[in-house]
Amino acid sequence: MPVCPSCGRASPEGDVFCPGCGRELPKKTAPAPQADGPLVVATFGPTTGWVGKTISYENQQFVLQGVGPLAAEAILELDRQGHLLWAYAGLREWVQRLVATPQAAPVVAAQQAATAAAPQVAPATPAQQVWLPAESRPGGFAPAGSAAGGGWAAAAGEPSSAGRGRTWVLPTALLVGLAVVAVLATILEGGYVRDGAGIAFALMAVTLVVLVIWTLVSPQALRPRRPRAASSSGASLRLPAILAGLCVASFALAAVLWLMPHYEVIVPRDKRVLLDATPTLTVKVKNRGLFPGTYAASYKLAGQEQSEVHLRLSPGQERPLTLALPAHTATGAQTLQLGAAEILAEVLRPARFRVGALEVDPTIVKIRQQIRVRAAVENAGDVSGTFAGVMEANGREVEAQPTEIAAGKSVTLTFSVAQDAAGACRLQLGEARKTVMVVRPTRPGNGHLLRRSAGGGRAHLTIKNTNALDAMVILTRSSAPQKPVLAVYVRRKSTATVENVPDGRYIVWDCTGSDWNAYMQDFLTTEEHVRWHAPLVFSTSSSTNYWTTYSLDNWWVYPQRHSQTHTNWTNHTLTLGSGSSRYTTATSAQRFPAL
Repeated sequence: MPVCPSCGRASPEGDVFCPGCGRELPKKTAPAPQADGPLVVATFGPTTGWVGKTISYENQQFVLQGVGPLAAEAILELDRQGHLLWAYAGLREWVQRLVATPQAAPVVAAQQAATAAAPQVAPATPAQQVWLPAESRPGGFAPAGSAAGGGWAAAAGEPSSAGRGRTWVLPTALLVGLAVVAVLATILEGGYVRDGAGIAFALMAVTLVVLVIWTLVSPQALRPRRPRAASSSGASLRLPAILAGLCVASFALAAVLWLMPHYEVIVPRDKRVLLDATPTLTVKVKNRGLFPGTYAASYKLAGQEQSEVHLRLSPGQERPLTLALPAHTATGAQTLQLGAAEILAEVLRPARFRVGALEVDPTIVKIRQQIRVRAAVENAGDVSGTFAGVMEANGREVEAQPTEIAAGKSVTLTFSVAQDAAGACRLQLGEARKTVMVVRPTRPGNGHLLRRSAGGGRAHLTIKNTNALDAMVILTRSSAPQKPVLAVYVRRKSTATVENVPDGRYIVWDCTGSDWNAYMQDFLTTEEHVRWHAPLVFSTSSSTNYWTTYSLDNWWVYPQRHSQTHTNWTNHTLTLGSGSSRYTTATSAQRFPAL
């Protein structure tokens, strides 16, 4: 009694599966067939309605439990469909050897001998065939070659169901081949379905021509095998006629779909149209037929006809075609129609750049001094573009910075410009302009009067410059502190004297720096601006003394009146230093009086 290796439960002899857990029980090695008793060969599994029924070998034949004798071929067919569980290892090979060796299968040999000896078609007897009644078959089981209403194998003289089944093999193979060839041809033709279908029908027509010739040469080649007496001349010509009709229809479809001129409009992947001076979209038209032809179509934009198109194309020729759009076309999605082809184009504004105000530092420079220029550039278009970024000085290009700017974005560009000549320098970037003054520095002489609007006084002003930089001293009246009356240039480590300073109360200003220039009337580079706390007062006063002298002679005394006038004025001396002191206060350039 076999024991289940999974749950350990003992099972009755002959069971294939464990009644406890359902696991398949171990198989025993197939013994040699015994002539004096039946040998269990296989058991039907749970895939049929005969589950549990056995097939045994007894008296030189196979017997199906509860049904009767069964051919070895039927056992192998049931095994091929997965319905059998062999009792022992090696039984499948034994049955296969029985089928391969006619002497080992007396039932099949007897059937073949009876068929060969019969002069005419006769009904089969139980001794000549193995019969499985339809009601006795497993549910859902219909072995290949069995008839719908009866036995396992038909009688020898009638066309079997296998022969009738083979009648549909040829049409099915042709349809499957047509579909496969159509798919492959479509892929090879770049996805063009019409050409793929046309090529498939052309190859099918060629195949049908071959089949027509074959059926005429060998009439029985494509028909189910049957006795010659059952055939007639009309039936022998029916199949070639059908094949010939299919061949003509295939050739006609191939000519319509593939051979005759037909055209494909090839649309570019980038269907964006820029509204520049000449907005256009270029497509290609290809003749996919095997004959030349003229492509004629109407070009429409948003349903409005624009032009008529006529292109002469050779077989396989591809020509570009430019579709023009009006300059006033609205932006956004637009539908272009070229014959039956519809193109959904996107109309966009081209890249348009707006340049902000130029930021220049400094605005006044000396010759060959670097000018730093900054500007923000914005792309106001719908697509990205390259801004040329050409900086011009007095109409001459001095630097270029080509810059890619995305749609709706802005970037800041920085330039450096220097000039070799004094004068106005007109900078331009795109539409933005700015003027910068280029000056030539000069150094006036020590004590040179830069401004003098009053004179005639007796006083003088002495200025000592102890700084390492040149200085400019300005005097303004207390009543008008921003209006220079007197300005003098004093070189570094030098002393200068200003004569004839008019009387008055003056505020003293001084600044030190370098690169003094006539355009600015100031230093280009200023170190510091200073205002003196106490004003300078220049005044002139006079006093007259009177006296009388007398002279005598013999007769008269002569008086003589005398006078002497003394004039007094105030002189000042300034010593310039650096930084603030108790006499001075640093001030800004905006508060410092300008010449």
